[in-house]
Amino acid sequence: MSVWSFDTETWLIQPGLLAPPLVCSSIAAAAPGSERLLDKAQARQFFREAITSPDTHLVGANLAYDLGVMAADDPRLVAPIFAALEAGRLHCVQIREALIDIARGLYGVDPSTGRKLDDDEGARYPLALLVQRHLGLDISEDKKNPKAWRLRYAELDGVPVESWPAEAAAYPKRDARYTLDVFFRQEAVARETPNGGNLHAEAEQMRAAFALHLASIWGLRTNGDSAAVLRERVEREWGDNRAKFQAAGIYREDGTKDSKRLAALVTAAYDGQPPITAPSDRFPDGQVATDRDTLLGSGDALLEDLGKSGRVDKYKSTYLDVVEAGTSLPINPRFNVLVSTTRVSSDYQQLPQKGGIREVHEARPGFVYCSVDYSGLELRTMAQRAIWELGFSKMAEALNSGLDVHTLAAAEFLGASYDELLPKVKAKEPLAVAFRQLAKILNFGKGGGMTGGSLVYNARAKDRVSFCLLAKRADVCGIERVVITVQRKPKMVCRACFEVAKELDTKWLNAWPEQRELQHRAKSRTYGAGSPT
Repeated sequence: MSVWSFDTETWLIQPGLLAPPLVCSSIAAAAPGSERLLDKAQARQFFREAITSPDTHLVGANLAYDLGVMAADDPRLVAPIFAALEAGRLHCVQIREALIDIARGLYGVDPSTGRKLDDDEGARYPLALLVQRHLGLDISEDKKNPKAWRLRYAELDGVPVESWPAEAAAYPKRDARYTLDVFFRQEAVARETPNGGNLHAEAEQMRAAFALHLASIWGLRTNGDSAAVLRERVEREWGDNRAKFQAAGIYREDGTKDSKRLAALVTAAYDGQPPITAPSDRFPDGQVATDRDTLLGSGDALLEDLGKSGRVDKYKSTYLDVVEAGTSLPINPRFNVLVSTTRVSSDYQQLPQKGGIREVHEARPGFVYCSVDYSGLELRTMAQRAIWELGFSKMAEALNSGLDVHTLAAAEFLGASYDELLPKVKAKEPLAVAFRQLAKILNFGKGGGMTGGSLVYNARAKDRVSFCLLAKRADVCGIERVVITVQRKPKMVCRACFEVAKELDTKWLNAWPEQRELQHRAKSRTYGAGSPT
């Protein structure tokens, strides 16, 4: 088996172009001094031979990008690339590092302090971070200098490599060497890491990364007429809202918010006992909360309108320019194939269900959009996993018997029988329907690893659902708040909702006893562990 690092230098990425023209590539083998700079023709020949050789492994940093460049340069390579991915012959040091850190419980944090890294510090594992971590070298100047050759290779397209400036020729070879050296260091680290650093999952994550990158390259298009109608409506609603809130004194004429005025309105709406933010160094006693949940739960029509207006603000600030650009060039979402939960993140997913953002997207001529879904897929996979690991699943028995698993869990919540509760659900009795809705939130949320606090926060933030109101434990949600952590960030939620969620959490485990054992096992495991997930 031979192992080579492979890296491409290209024209710059442009809007609508994530696989720009190839200029050159660099390669390196394990032996020091084996680094080589390949011109365009040599790069094509090397890659074509390597990708089709069953004994050759290629290593890269953000390798999905290089694979996309080579596939765009010669579409005949798409099938061999997928075959190499299937064989596990393609490796990305960034994906490998994420897998190792997930195994160590250190994803996206500084391993020496445990402090969460921001993206610009290297939370997505750029090569500079990995070189510093594994090789003890600082190459940040190469990566951050705006005049560095890494941003200028289009200038050299067509120029014989023998005539290139020394630094332009040296930079790619250094990256090839660093990448392969990091790869071998990761091999050593993984051997000393629980579960082998999760590297058994590398091949499947590489396949996912390339498939997602191909989707990014293809991109999304939008309809010009629909985008124009959306712009007109959003701008009109935004202007109407701003005029209304300026008249109420919440916004000044210069567009800035009058925080004192808003706090006074919130205080009055909550009869002098408004929700208070968490204490901070600047405000040890906290401040009057003015977040969206507080506004929507105030019972004051003006404040509720202010809370709702945030959606229009986001449409205007986040989406309008993007969807308009999509009328002339593809919108290219960026994917991070592996986050700490082993799921995928993107800068263009979970578009608002309401408001017309989704509707402006359209398939290219000759293509269609289609939606493929399964009935209760998450619940069925959760039940199947229990059968594989434990040999039984009460949820599987219910699903196979055609029972409504949400009503079953709701019956456990209410201390009732399924046969007693089901007719009430069908008759749409308010309490029965409310607890079935709570059961649905827990059935899907708990299966995704959510705890009481995150269940409450996401139900409120995404679906405007309050646990305390559904459970008839309060007339107004959010009178008293507690601070919880959601994805390592502090959030405030209604204390009554939180208490309901904790209570239902225990009852949910009583409804599905197999999940109690699975959750116990999950706490002692890392990603994969050789079993279905």
